[in-house]
Amino acid sequence: MSSPYISARGRLSGTRIAAIPAISVDEAALAVRPGSPGRIATSQWLDRLIRTTLAGRLTEAALLRFGADSYYLPSRRELALILRESQADRKAHMLERYDCDDFAYAIKGEMTAHAYDTGELRYGLCVGLAWGRFDWMATEAHAINWAITSDEAVWFIEPQTDDIYPFERCVGGIRLLLV
Repeated sequence: MSSPYISARGRLSGTRIAAIPAISVDEAALAVRPGSPGRIATSQWLDRLIRTTLAGRLTEAALLRFGADSYYLPSRRELALILRESQADRKAHMLERYDCDDFAYAIKGEMTAHAYDTGELRYGLCVGLAWGRFDWMATEAHAINWAITSDEAVWFIEPQTDDIYPFERCVGGIRLLLV
């Protein structure tokens, strides 16, 4: 008797770049190791940074959800290198089947897999998903990725192209941010 389930074993595409050694969080809200390209930040610190940076761009009912207590903030170069190796942007856009939210979930998955595979990282990368309005898209609500880098900058990532934009390219309407 055959099973109605199909095995879809596999792994994410793309190679992993070398990571920096683990950095542990100390008493400070933001721990920085001298000479390290990245930082560790607590979710409370990140929440304040996001609300301050994106003030006026978040809807009144915007939800910010953090799945962990601390995150690794990569340098912008690290972020760009991981995106360069990503295979998510090479998929074809298919309305309702593989569209903006699916691209964004794929990038988030690759970032999570990168942190897992590199072993040296104690925390996941501060890269998540957001829904809002952005000046490079004509749609009212678009799913993208966002990141906070070690220089405390908020960036938006178009998951269909891997382009990285400064937060000012958001025109508002952000109603959900997940990491």
